[in-house]
Amino acid sequence: MITCGIVLAGVLAGSNPSAPGSEPTMVAQEGTFKVFLLAGQSNMEGHAVVDLDHPDHYNGGRGNLERTLDSNPDFARRFRGIRDEQGEWTTRDDVWCWYRPWKGPLKAGPLSIGFAVYEGDHHFGPELGIGRVLGDSIEAPVLLIKTAWGGKSLQVDFRPPSREGATGPFYERMLKEYREGLADARRKFPGLEGLNNPRTPGFTPTAVRWSASERFAFASRARSHPWCPCSAFPADGCPQAA
Repeated sequence: MITCGIVLAGVLAGSNPSAPGSEPTMVAQEGTFKVFLLAGQSNMEGHAVVDLDHPDHYNGGRGNLERTLDSNPDFARRFRGIRDEQGEWTTRDDVWCWYRPWKGPLKAGPLSIGFAVYEGDHHFGPELGIGRVLGDSIEAPVLLIKTAWGGKSLQVDFRPPSREGATGPFYERMLKEYREGLADARRKFPGLEGLNNPRTPGFTPTAVRWSASERFAFASRARSHPWCPCSAFPADGCPQAA
């Protein structure tokens, strides 16, 4: 059975993986993998810069990930393991990401840099930090399904069916791509082969200036779909679903 816990959260700007020797916070049912839906607009698309340093377009590299890791020991400690001893970007063997950008080819594979709206490996989004934290905290393979389109609104584009007016086209598209990513996972990710039905404990939308009632309506409707039959709202203190 698939279970889903809906967490309303903003963009994860950085990660703070478990300290060495700490115990994982979530233990998986044997033979399953965990699925997290990352839904949002431009912040979720992924505009953070890895290594570009054009003096006009990229501020000469100031503030990009590579420069920050090299110049900020505390940041480098928090993101330990994101590069290997040769300075190459590492790839997780326990976290996978599935993302269909607005334009360009599908991006699907083990988590690393590059799962952003731009082609190539020069950008990243919240999935990089979220995936590191989840991979370090869960004793199970993790699948991130990312659905994101910039410049959209909850009032129109993501309006759930429970609100007055027409259902938002990107609400429907979010669900469609989630189902597509879930069905595609075992074929594209050999590490998930042989596992039982996935469990979906996380749903993380990112948006700007959503009221409490809007967040509740959006998440309540999302959790009513067949892939999400049971959920809670730990971030907002909302009650367990009956």
